[in-house]
Amino acid sequence: MTGAASWLAILGAAFFWMWLDRGMFGSALLSLSSQEATGAATVVLMVANILSFVVVYAVVAKKGAWSDWPVKLVAAAALAGVFGGLICVLFRGADDALLSCIGGALLGAAMGFFNVIWGLIAVSQGVEKTVLHISGAWGISLFFNAAMAWAPVPVESLAVLLLPLLSLACYAILGRLQSRDRYAIEFRYGSDEPSAKGKKAFGIDMQFLVVILVFCCAFGFVSWFGAAGDPVSTGTDAEYLAIARCAVALIFFIVCCLFSMKHVGVLLRGALSLVAAGVVVLTIGVFIPPMNEPGRILVAMGYSGFDVLVWTLISYYSRASVTRAVQVIAVAMIAEQIGILLGIVSGIVVDRIAIGTFESSIFLAAMNYALLLACFALLRRYDSRPILSDDAPAETSLSGDSRIAVDRFAENAQLTSREKQVAYFLAEGRNVPYISKKLFVSENTVKSHVRHIYEKSGVHNRQELLDELEAIRHP
Repeated sequence: MTGAASWLAILGAAFFWMWLDRGMFGSALLSLSSQEATGAATVVLMVANILSFVVVYAVVAKKGAWSDWPVKLVAAAALAGVFGGLICVLFRGADDALLSCIGGALLGAAMGFFNVIWGLIAVSQGVEKTVLHISGAWGISLFFNAAMAWAPVPVESLAVLLLPLLSLACYAILGRLQSRDRYAIEFRYGSDEPSAKGKKAFGIDMQFLVVILVFCCAFGFVSWFGAAGDPVSTGTDAEYLAIARCAVALIFFIVCCLFSMKHVGVLLRGALSLVAAGVVVLTIGVFIPPMNEPGRILVAMGYSGFDVLVWTLISYYSRASVTRAVQVIAVAMIAEQIGILLGIVSGIVVDRIAIGTFESSIFLAAMNYALLLACFALLRRYDSRPILSDDAPAETSLSGDSRIAVDRFAENAQLTSREKQVAYFLAEGRNVPYISKKLFVSENTVKSHVRHIYEKSGVHNRQELLDELEAIRHP
C-alpha cells in the first residue's frame, strides 16, 4: 500500500467520491421544494461539470504540460465547491431555483476539477494501483453512506459541505510527503501508447467512449427516478443503493489486497453478472412491482464493477505521459457526464409527460438492458487487451533516486522494457517467485530476464547489481 494506493491517497479520493455521490446524485444539497426546480439545478450542475472537463482538456492541449501538484488550484476548487454547496443548502427550500442553479454551477465546476486531480493520482502508477485506489476509495464510502442513511438532513448536509475541504487536506498532506517512499507518487508512464484499432475521438478509442455514454445514460435515468421520488424508488432506497455499490467495491479492494490482481477479471465478471440478474428481476418488476426494489439493488451492486472497469481501461489508455493521462480522463469523464445528463433529462421528460407507473417501469427496464449491453461490451474490451498481462506495465514501490538509478542503469545496459521492470523488482530486493506473481509470467521467464540483465550489464549476481545502482545514486 504505497504511492497512489497509500492509505492517505485512498482516503483523500474517498472524500471526493463521497462528495460527488452525495452532492450530484443525492439529496443532501440539491433538493428544492419542487421537482422542476431540482431538475433545473441538477442539469446546470451537470453542464458545469462537463464544461470543466472541456476547459481542462483545452488548457492541457494548448500548454502541453500539467503541474504535478497544483495545490493552490485544488484549494480554489474546494472553496468554490463549499460555497456552491452552501448556496444550495441555504436556498433549497425556495421555489425560485436561480440561486440554487448558481450554486449547482459552482459545485459542478469544482467537482470536475477534483475528478481530474484524483483521477490522475489513481492512474499515475499503473493499472494495479488504479484498481486498489478506486475500489479502496469506494469501499471507505460504505461506512460514510451507512452513517448518513440514518443521519438527520442538517447533519448530512453539513457533512457533505465539509467533504471537499477534507479531500483538499489529504491532497495537500500527500503533496508534502512526496519525499517519503511510502507516499511518493512518481508520475511515470510507459514510453508508448497502447495500440488500438478502430476510430478514435480526441485520440481515444471511440467505442470505449460510446460504451461509457450508453451506460451512464441508463445510470442517469435510474438515478433521477431515485432522487425525484418516483414510485419506482424512494429516498430510503437511494441510501441502500449507495451502500450496495460501496460494499461491492470494498470486496474488490479486500480480495486484491489479500490475494492477487489475477482475481480482478473474476470480480468484474461477478459484478456484471449482478447487473444481468438485476435486469432480469427488473423485467419481472414490470408485471410484479415489488420486484423492482431487489432488482435495483442488484444493478446498483454491479455499478461498482463498471466503475472499476472504466478506470482500469482509463489507466491502460493513459500510459504514455502525464499530459496524455489528463486528456484521457477529461474525455472519458465528458462522455460519462454527457451520458448521465442525457439520462437525467430523459427521466425529467418521462415524468413531465405523466405516463403511468407501468409505462415508466418498461422504460426503466429498457434503460437497464442498454446498461447491461454496455457492461459486457466494455468487458470484451478489457479481455481483448493485455491490461494485466505480460505486456502491461508492472507497478513497484520503487521511487525517487532509486527508480532514477534503475532507469539510468537500464539505459546504459540497453535493457528491454520488461527487463527494466524486472530490474525494478531486483532493486527492491524481491525474489523470483514474487516477481513471477507480479508480472504474471513463469519463474523460468523471470530467471531468463535476470540472466539477460546480468549479461548486458556485465554484473554477475544481485549484489553486484545493487552495488552498481548504489554507484549511480552516489557517484
